[in-house]
Amino acid sequence: MTTSLESIPTLPTLRQAIDTKALNGAQGSNRERQLDCQITANDDREAIAAWLTLFVDSPKTHRQYAREAQRLLMWAVLLKQKALSSLTVEDIATYDVFLRNPPADWCMQDYSAKTLRGSEHWRPCRGPLSATSCQLAFSAISSLMQYLVDVRYLQFNPVPLVRRQSRTSDTHEVLQQKRRERYLTSQQWQYYIDALSVLPDNTQHALSTKARLRLAIELMFYLSLRVGDLAGKSWSSLQRIEQRWWFATVGKGKKAALLPVSNALLDTIQQVRRQFLLPPLPVEDDDSPIIPALRGKGALQVRQLSKILKDHAQFTIEHFALTGFDKEKLTQFSSHWIRHIAGSRHRQHNIPIDIRRQLMRHDKTETTMIYDHLDDSELWEHVEQLSLTDE
Repeated sequence: MTTSLESIPTLPTLRQAIDTKALNGAQGSNRERQLDCQITANDDREAIAAWLTLFVDSPKTHRQYAREAQRLLMWAVLLKQKALSSLTVEDIATYDVFLRNPPADWCMQDYSAKTLRGSEHWRPCRGPLSATSCQLAFSAISSLMQYLVDVRYLQFNPVPLVRRQSRTSDTHEVLQQKRRERYLTSQQWQYYIDALSVLPDNTQHALSTKARLRLAIELMFYLSLRVGDLAGKSWSSLQRIEQRWWFATVGKGKKAALLPVSNALLDTIQQVRRQFLLPPLPVEDDDSPIIPALRGKGALQVRQLSKILKDHAQFTIEHFALTGFDKEKLTQFSSHWIRHIAGSRHRQHNIPIDIRRQLMRHDKTETTMIYDHLDDSELWEHVEQLSLTDE
């Protein structure tokens, strides 16, 4: 992975601007003394590259953070005419305004070319950022700045000192946000699960396909897995320790974890293994794939597993002839939504937040709470319990 910083053809080239000492950060006004710096970085680009090495084992995070660092650097150099290492609290506040309303020539018009960063269509923005996207952007640049403070490249982190704008939402935006939420209502999830029972199973191939899908859904739900936690894995991941079964995984950030396997999930595992003509429970060195490939040997990989989970959402729409909001949400469905649904079910079943955090493998409780989605029906149920008096 690289941190390439190509120019925008219709704007001054970034490299021309950043090659000047005033803008490359070698003499930034927020710089610590070079002798005290704990990384080998002479300018801002090299400092950003050092920070990004922290995320090489998490490709998605690496891409997101590289994008945000690139956008901030381009904004600082091309619009503010400042080095990133010279940005002040006031500058960061101005950047917040920029993200919410970027100039038209900084926004892409042709989304089909968004990945072609050397093309004339590419721009750093796709349009004004939503409140959620702004929050993610600021989280990334605060992480960058704090890292540079910790390694003594910068003197201080200006990001947390900014009192950022609150974004007022009109009714339309609230509805749009609900449509974008990565979550199915209880009824929509029930449709998705019920559709499993009507899948064809009149041949051995169809029966195996159905069992494979059911097992993938239940493993991801009961264990709150990301698709990458399951794709490509063998049955040796299932381990028996002191009469209990656990699922061993190494997830995001290379964090190892043992996840408890419930009796309900264990029942499904045994049923599916029998359908795959395997013993009901795996032995310690069982290297056969948990989710076998559709053809040939080996295990389903991330893209294939994601596809069969999403294809089942389309099958659900067609089988139940869904329309309106139900169709819209299931059309948007992706494999990661199962993790969000599982996190919300934890809350609905009153599992304590510290246990939920462990099950979701989060470092911070605040991250776990992002997975708390409320059904509209829950809101109604609680409101119906209110009365004007105690009678």
